[in-house]
Amino acid sequence: MMALRIHHTWHPVIGQRVQMWCSGIIGREGIADAVTLDDAILWIAGGVLQPPMTFQRTDGFDVWIDYRWESRKGAPA
Repeated sequence: MMALRIHHTWHPVIGQRVQMWCSGIIGREGIADAVTLDDAILWIAGGVLQPPMTFQRTDGFDVWIDYRWESRKGAPA
């Protein structure tokens, strides 16, 4: 089970699998490829079927990540 949580600072999520949400609707899920120094724009890496995509905080997007240490509670070691 995933433990998705909003992450208010975007820069630390580079390289992590993220979900971008806006007004309760998921915009895209993927690997955070880059973030501007001011945390205003986040790039999701492209894949085989999807091109790279940018998300702007001023458009109302929030970044959500899976806190793996929460997801694995109770899981066998």
